[in-house]
Amino acid sequence: MTSTTTQNELLHYLYDEQSNEKQAFLESTLLQDTSLLEEYQDFVTLKKNLGALERSPDKSIIDNILQYSQNFVG
Repeated sequence: MTSTTTQNELLHYLYDEQSNEKQAFLESTLLQDTSLLEEYQDFVTLKKNLGALERSPDKSIIDNILQYSQNFVG
């Protein structure tokens, strides 16, 4: 990674949170720096994998909530 480009800047680019000027600069930098491009591609993969995660509580948590709620059934 070049000293002028940080991981934070790559993440801002990934989520389209940069000015047009910074975006253009980073795009030209990515074309010239293969290690930076690889790091950016890693971030793209991580973002994709994060979106595919299924989130659900552990069965023991659900059981605890159900057991607790039974104390208040009238």
